[in-house]
Amino acid sequence: EIIKSYLIIKFALQILKHFRSFLMAYVISAEKCVNCGACEADCPVGAIAEANDVRTIDADKCISCGTCAAECPSDAISEE
Repeated sequence: EIIKSYLIIKFALQILKHFRSFLMAYVISAEKCVNCGACEADCPVGAIAEANDVRTIDADKCISCGTCAAECPSDAISEE
C-alpha cells in the first residue's frame, strides 16, 4: 500500500512538472521572511533554498502546490 501511494504521488509530480509552465510559482517576500526554514522542510520537490539569510523558491522546480505558503508562520509566501 505504501509503495502504491508512493508511485501515485511520483506520477502526479511528474505530470505537474510537465505542466509547470502553466502554473504560477510561489515567491518569498524578503521583507517578511524570518528565515525559519519551515517552508524548505515541507517542500515536496526541494524547490526552496537559503540564500543571503532568506529563503528563495526555484520557479523551475516549484510545482505550485502551496505547501510552503500554508506552512509559513510569517505569511511571507505568495503566488507570483
